Amino acid sequence: MGSLVKKSFDLLVSSDPSIGAVNRSAGGGRFSIILDGTEGFGIPNDVQNIELQTISAELWYNTPNITVGKNATFAFGYTNQAYSVVIPTGLYSLTQLNMSIDREIIKLLGNDASGLFSLVADEAQGKVDITIKNTGDQIDFTVPNSFNELLGYDSGIYKSTIPLQTFTGQKVARFSNLSYYLIQTNMADNGLQINGASEGIIAKILITAKPSSQLLYQPPNPAIIDVTDTLRGNRNKIFTFTLLDNSKNEVDTLGEYWSCQIRVSYTTIANYS
Repeated sequence: MGSLVKKSFDLLVSSDPSIGAVNRSAGGGRFSIILDGTEGFGIPNDVQNIELQTISAELWYNTPNITVGKNATFAFGYTNQAYSVVIPTGLYSLTQLNMSIDREIIKLLGNDASGLFSLVADEAQGKVDITIKNTGDQIDFTVPNSFNELLGYDSGIYKSTIPLQTFTGQKVARFSNLSYYLIQTNMADNGLQINGASEGIIAKILITAKPSSQLLYQPPNPAIIDVTDTLRGNRNKIFTFTLLDNSKNEVDTLGEYWSCQIRVSYTTIANYS
């Protein structure tokens, strides 16, 4: 005679190589773990209802909106000469981007070139105003890898005809297309369905932190993922975890480590003599 008993175990996984992460991707969004022993998780073949929950996660909200080689070039004209600077990869607010542009221009041309361009938010419209200090100077948003789309500007050349001329972006500024993060793993064949497709997604993490600060995920009711077909009798020792953006692209963590705590539970029969 026997009765059904629910068992569970927790697994903390981290992308930090110093505590065992392997095969970490260049951007840090993907890594693998290797389990000890030869039995994998050792979940027997006769158990039922194997479920997985992501009960917590820690990551940094620093996914870049400016990336060198993609959208980091600021080209401009000053005293009838053409110049360009490259903004370092990072997650920028408008204020931070304004400061970075000025800093890079000063590096290139010296202190006299400080304040050539000023970026200010038009909060009522969600747009960005750019003021050009000197008559005849210009911004060239036609060059490759410009960040005009982030600022809401059409491709074009914006040349001042008067001192302190201000231009307003044609569109709403888009400093981040990131709405949430996703955690993906081969511990789950199915996972959360996104528009009807299952790709091993085990958690959706809303952004509740300021840029460049730690994001803590501790849901009151973690999503329950059925992993019976994946983990029952599975002796796999290597499992991979990937941090994705809301478009299911792997995230560049800018060197920061991320982690999550997973709970696996299942039902088994306890026999009593």
